[in-house]
Amino acid sequence: MENSQINSQSSSVSQEVRDLKKICIVLAAVAAIALSTVFAAVYVICRLQAEDPGSDGAVTWNDSVAASAPTLAPQGAYPFTSLRKITYDDIAHLSSASLRIMRNEIYARHGYIFDSEDLRRYFQRQSWYTPVSKTVNLTAIEKYNVEFIKQYE
Repeated sequence: MENSQINSQSSSVSQEVRDLKKICIVLAAVAAIALSTVFAAVYVICRLQAEDPGSDGAVTWNDSVAASAPTLAPQGAYPFTSLRKITYDDIAHLSSASLRIMRNEIYARHGYIFDSEDLRRYFQRQSWYTPVSKTVNLTAIEKYNVEFIKQYE
C-alpha cells in the first residue's frame, strides 16, 4: 500500500472516531434529559393522593396536598434540604440564624404560614414562596433534615 492510501484511510478512521464521539455526547445529553423527565414524572405521581376515586377508579388531586407540595425543582438558598439527607459538612459553616432559615425554608417550600414575624417577612421576600396553610406534609427526607438541623441550631 502506498503512503497516500494509508494516510487517507487513517484520516477517514480519525473522522469516524470524531463522529462517534459526537454521537455519544448527543446520546448522553438525550439520556440525561430523559432521566430528568422521568424523575419529575415519578415525583409528581408520588405526590398525587387520591381524594375520592370515582366509580371509574379515576384519581383526582387532593387540593390541600397539591397546594403544599414543593415545586419540582426546590427553590431557596438550601434546595438540597428537600432532596437528600444532609450531613454535618452541609451545616458546619452556618450560623444559628442561617440554620434557622435553612430549617424553616423546608416548611416554606410547602407554603407554611409562619407565626414568627421575622420569618414571615423573610419568606414573603422570596419570589418562590406562597403562603398556603399552617399544616404542611413533609417528606421523610425533609422530616429527617428538620430534626438534624435542630440538633445544631
